[in-house]
Amino acid sequence: MVHVAPWLCCEILLQLVGSGVTAEPVSVRVERVESGLRPAIVLEGFAAERLRLADRMKFYKVPGVSVAVIDHGAIAWARGYGVREVGTEKPVTTNTLFQAASISKSVAAVVALRLVEQGSLGLDDDVNRTLRSWKLPDNELTADKKVSLRLLLSHHAGLTDYAGFRGAAPNQPLPTLREVLEAGEWTPAPIRVGFEPGSRFAYSGGGYCLVEQLLEDVSGKPFPMLADELVLKPLKMDSSSFDQDLSPELRLRAAVGHQLNGKQLPRNWNLYPATSAAGLWTTPSDLARFAIELQKVRKSPQQSILLPATMSEMFSIQGPEDDRDSKVIAIREGISEQPPPSWGLGVGLIGRPPTRFFHSGSNPGYQCEMQAYLSGGQGAVIMTNGDQGWRLARELLWAIAREYQWPEYAFRPEVKKVARLSQAELERFVGRYRISLSHPSEWTLSITRNGDRLSAQILGYAQKVNLYPKSGDACFTIEDAMTLRFVKDETGSFIEVISDLGWRAKRAIADNGDSNPASSHVRNH
Repeated sequence: MVHVAPWLCCEILLQLVGSGVTAEPVSVRVERVESGLRPAIVLEGFAAERLRLADRMKFYKVPGVSVAVIDHGAIAWARGYGVREVGTEKPVTTNTLFQAASISKSVAAVVALRLVEQGSLGLDDDVNRTLRSWKLPDNELTADKKVSLRLLLSHHAGLTDYAGFRGAAPNQPLPTLREVLEAGEWTPAPIRVGFEPGSRFAYSGGGYCLVEQLLEDVSGKPFPMLADELVLKPLKMDSSSFDQDLSPELRLRAAVGHQLNGKQLPRNWNLYPATSAAGLWTTPSDLARFAIELQKVRKSPQQSILLPATMSEMFSIQGPEDDRDSKVIAIREGISEQPPPSWGLGVGLIGRPPTRFFHSGSNPGYQCEMQAYLSGGQGAVIMTNGDQGWRLARELLWAIAREYQWPEYAFRPEVKKVARLSQAELERFVGRYRISLSHPSEWTLSITRNGDRLSAQILGYAQKVNLYPKSGDACFTIEDAMTLRFVKDETGSFIEVISDLGWRAKRAIADNGDSNPASSHVRNH
């Protein structure tokens, strides 16, 4: 028998009490999270229903989910749920790889900032002075204000490529970064300056393509190799890779992407030429290690991957000191917390001054969320292989926040009052609307009525949610906290619908014959 000195027992007990550790098994906390999801909105007079994760996965047609929870500056637990591919029994585990989509940008930003610390780049220098393979075309907008690395990392560079990238099939040759930057074939528009650099926030995937070219020109190394050397290996993110040609071992662990209707993508997943913007393959546990490293500087700066001064820059609000940026970011990210969000270098920020950092990710077939606190060592990473996974991730984040008592986290459902409208007033909403997003794809939104109930559906998809009248010219949904505002013409007929989540639709064809209530929503992200 091993004897422990009484003074040592007291010291251990004090450490446990001081750190907030209790005797409660982790499995009990996990169970409360799994059974504690709630929708974003509840109707006045109704209690917020507790929902189970498995049921919400079915509702949103998301085959697989992987979660890592951060508490006291460490991974408290990680779990996988569901399957990697619909119709199979391949389970999602903590080692299953997902596409991180735009969360890739946060990792890429740290790669860039490490080169700044090494003296290879200047955060506020004109990037055209360092670029060799391709130069950003100058125009009258860049005569006085040049595009810098800081502006690119914070989406304030004035670029008008409208964020997205076209993916390639796994067997399709990828274009060079220069081809992406020049032609505009792989982006909604060529990478060009369309408004004064530094004047306002405009999310730009093309900006990170330009950052990637800059990093390769400076280092002389392909970005996946550079990221591996400067971030992934030092942080022991062993299940992470920016290389689009996955090794056979990693390929066997990869989750297949799935569409809004729950069917798998025709080619399983897309590949992305600008890997820094959307191409990271990883796990929630690896991204949790990344987030923990960013939190670490507050406790032990000498051990962090970035110096305290650099980390301070990363978590400082970038851009003009007004609310215009915050409104755009809040709409884009679907974040209703107050004060509204802002943007740093490679990460979104919540709080004034910032108390929490985040980034979401949205590739076809994959939806992900990362949120963590700057102090206190709390956070979570959620990755899914379904196009509606972002809704599920938000509900799961709320459950985690409640369980771990995240400070100043707006996880209480909003109580909404339903307006009482006549049958004629309800009928005015009915019709088909063509949704136009910030990329070439379009959908048809069909709004129908069945008695006193309104609903909507993206034609071709089976997802159904009800629409609730907010007023005579507005409706809302419960599942994703979306509000739809309807615009009238001179006759009083609705001719357009505008979503507060960033998309709008023009009325196309009247649709009065469908008696089945249905609804869906496409996230413009």
